[in-house]
Amino acid sequence: MIVFYILHSIFIKRDTHFKQHRIYLLFALGISVIIPFLSTFFTVNVESSTAVVLLNTVQIGAKAIDQVTQSSYSLTFILEAIYFVITALLISKLTYQIYVIQGIRKRSEFESTPNGNVYWTDQPTAFSFLNNVFLPNHLRNSENYTVIFNHEQIHRKQYHSIDILFIELVCALFWINPVVWLYRKSIKETHEYLADEVVKEQYNDTNKYEMLLFSHGVGFNMGLANSFNQSLTLKRLIMLTKSPSSPSGKAKILLIIPMAGLLTLGLACSQKEDIPTEKTEKVIEVAQFKDPVDIEKSEIDDPIYTVVEVMPEFPGGTKALMQYLQTNITYPPEAKANGIKGRAVVSFVVTKTGAIENVKLLRSVNELLGLEAIRVVKSMPNWTPGSNKGVNVNVKYNLPISFVLE
Repeated sequence: MIVFYILHSIFIKRDTHFKQHRIYLLFALGISVIIPFLSTFFTVNVESSTAVVLLNTVQIGAKAIDQVTQSSYSLTFILEAIYFVITALLISKLTYQIYVIQGIRKRSEFESTPNGNVYWTDQPTAFSFLNNVFLPNHLRNSENYTVIFNHEQIHRKQYHSIDILFIELVCALFWINPVVWLYRKSIKETHEYLADEVVKEQYNDTNKYEMLLFSHGVGFNMGLANSFNQSLTLKRLIMLTKSPSSPSGKAKILLIIPMAGLLTLGLACSQKEDIPTEKTEKVIEVAQFKDPVDIEKSEIDDPIYTVVEVMPEFPGGTKALMQYLQTNITYPPEAKANGIKGRAVVSFVVTKTGAIENVKLLRSVNELLGLEAIRVVKSMPNWTPGSNKGVNVNVKYNLPISFVLE
């Protein structure tokens, strides 16, 4: 969404091709929602020597791992709860706005005209929603009636209310991304430019129409509805007096096509599994860490994956794994007596049978801590193996263990 909006701001926003503005903004929002799902329909092989799944750090000593895990889960729950509560409030607000407009419609005097339904209301200004135009009672005998009615008719005929319902729903679901609110503002502005453009051609006195916009520049705003007095009067006046852009500028909206392709390709690459070879394994062990311990040639002939469709699972899940390690790791007495503390990083492979093999110490501040880390990893029970395209495969993990003294 951010990338597409930047393209709009740089290349499209200043043009007077408002129909293209509308198409671009709506398509950008729609494709932004679809791209993450679209990228899963195809995959791109990307080989990497550093992409290894890193498990949660196990802390031994001062803090119990179950407390750390519960704290992490609690924070995640709180953040998710905040997101869903705000989303529910925004959807409720959208529903309430529709209810308010329906209430105004029921209280208003209905008039059927050849150009559509008109409701005479007690509201301060004119607005439109879906197939209905709402006009204030004081416009019945006003000389401005025709131009204001025509303005709202453009909103109705071009189905601008559908756009607004769509963007309001997107804002409710993706409110956490601030750029969606910029899309909302730009789409509403574009609606007014489109209506002004048509009415200006119908209105003989452009200066008088500009004064009409200015005189109706403040007041009632229905939020969901397209209102004649949207608070962008100055921008609308500028657009009314601006020279038409070159017809070739309409092609700028095609910029969205290659960008959508690049974004889809980028997400597809980031989601594809990494299949390290024997040479890649060596790079991970030797180049990434200064003093690897227990390096030996892999006894596993099949490919070793780092990310697969169904990842291996410790019996009982991640929380059970953390509790198992917390319970079974013993702080080496000699290391504790000498005040030795720090982190050890162990790599291991969950084979396609679920067994733990290729246990290696990649980094450790002390040999005693490293040996204890290796011992407990080798003692782990078999996991549920991972699978890729329905076939069980070998998957590599890195496990950091932090030894902490009181």
